[in-house]
Amino acid sequence: MPRDDHTEYVGKEITPLAYVEPIGALAVQLLKITADAKATPYVFVAKNEGRAEALAALLAALAPRLNVALFPAWDNLPYERVLPSRGAMGRRASVLLWLTDSTCRPDIILSTPQAVLRRVPPREAWEGTR
Repeated sequence: MPRDDHTEYVGKEITPLAYVEPIGALAVQLLKITADAKATPYVFVAKNEGRAEALAALLAALAPRLNVALFPAWDNLPYERVLPSRGAMGRRASVLLWLTDSTCRPDIILSTPQAVLRRVPPREAWEGTR
């Protein structure tokens, strides 16, 4: 299957996700895809942080039992000499730590391009922290 701008990857399978502007329709599509998904967590990269947060709130309202993680971007620019805020560091670290829990992983991870492109500590850094 050729890859285009509207393709999401689930495990080793490719699942096309049509571009949907109304956020409610997108939330319903994500619920349908995750219900059929064989591998979790399902990672969805939203176009900006506001859209990811709105989508997380909608998914929590539509499916309260669904585990949704919001992986935020740093609140500073790359190569800036200012450290990110403690809140941003804590939110990112909590999602990464949650991913190491094999008994209860998130069903969906919502993020942004800026967040997924930044480096994260290796998996070994989180071993023994639980």
